[in-house]
Amino acid sequence: MSCVKKAQKKSGSMLGHSIDNGSLQFIKLIGVGTYGEVYKTIHRGQNKEYAVKVLERKKNKITDQALEEPFVDARLLSMEIRLYAKIPPHPNIIRLERILHTRDQLFIVMENCSGGDLYENISGNPHFHLPGNDALIKRLFIQLLNAVSHCHRYGVYHRDLKPENILVTQDGLNVKLIDFGLSTDKQWSNEIGCGSAYYMSPESQGGLDSKTTHYATAPNDVWALGIILINLATGRNPWNRAHLSDSLFCRYLKDKSFLCQAINATPSFSHIIQRAIEVDPMKRCTIYELKELVENCKQFICSRSLFLSNTSKEPSENVSPNSRIYNDKITRVTNDLSDKTINSEEGYSVARKSSSPNKIDFFKNQFVAQEVHNNVEITEDYNTGVYIDSANYLNSYNIFHHKQMMS
Repeated sequence: MSCVKKAQKKSGSMLGHSIDNGSLQFIKLIGVGTYGEVYKTIHRGQNKEYAVKVLERKKNKITDQALEEPFVDARLLSMEIRLYAKIPPHPNIIRLERILHTRDQLFIVMENCSGGDLYENISGNPHFHLPGNDALIKRLFIQLLNAVSHCHRYGVYHRDLKPENILVTQDGLNVKLIDFGLSTDKQWSNEIGCGSAYYMSPESQGGLDSKTTHYATAPNDVWALGIILINLATGRNPWNRAHLSDSLFCRYLKDKSFLCQAINATPSFSHIIQRAIEVDPMKRCTIYELKELVENCKQFICSRSLFLSNTSKEPSENVSPNSRIYNDKITRVTNDLSDKTINSEEGYSVARKSSSPNKIDFFKNQFVAQEVHNNVEITEDYNTGVYIDSANYLNSYNIFHHKQMMS
């Protein structure tokens, strides 16, 4: 089939089609992002499901010439693929199986994680209980920290960490990081406004004085992780945007304890919040310090009476009124989470998901996390015969282009 130009394409246009000589059938559209779509596919011969991200190819002389050869290094075709290929396999990062391409499109074939994304589970799965479930919060967040620190170790900085880019396994015990479309291998970036509004650090938006032209990418990821931890512990976002135009963020700047009071954070969780979302990136905790703090945190949210006894404040004057005001305005993850990634060219126009009637107190079933060991699976790419494991990672994806035309 001939590929349709991007301007003419409609969402879900791959449904009903197949690739790889008809072996991979597109059966369901499961995600739409700024730069591509993600589909659930089934391999007819293996009867196995995969997730496939479809991207438009950027045309350049190098890749056009490369197509004249029987093999092409897929890292030449996309920055996302190049960065993805730098990261050795990790149990909490979605596994890259292989890359297919036509002259107009790229197909990133990944393992399928059938439990949905973290946003969907927080907002709409009554069996996925997080607020008050400290063992599960800690388990999932430490897995996420391990995934991000693994990326950093190999020089890849995600820059779009958010619940929609974190998948949950079917049993609800494990998470897997996805979507490296906005990632970079630069320790310092000048791409101001790159990310998703709720999770962008102040410096990535130009700083409080709007004069910042470069920011460190590792601390930027730590900020997003801090916001995600608040999501996990409370089901809420602290503000719409860490910018002076946001009244709740301004309130936080004036009084760092205000947010912790509003969500009834324990003293140890309050310390974590203030270290992870420290406005000055040079004073912000590292990802390794954040992991240590979370591992040593026994409880994230406390009861009102315990909070008052720990802070030794009069509830009538200092706590209850502020908390009521803040809780009236604070953004619930369940009904106001951005589903659009923005970049420096698109600015800050953020599309939001439609409101949901779900309330944060719909979580009912308590869940005690059990220790489950993740073993890195050794996988054979059935198209190229290349073995991938954690010790000897695939250095390049050489794809035989004659097999990859869409049927």
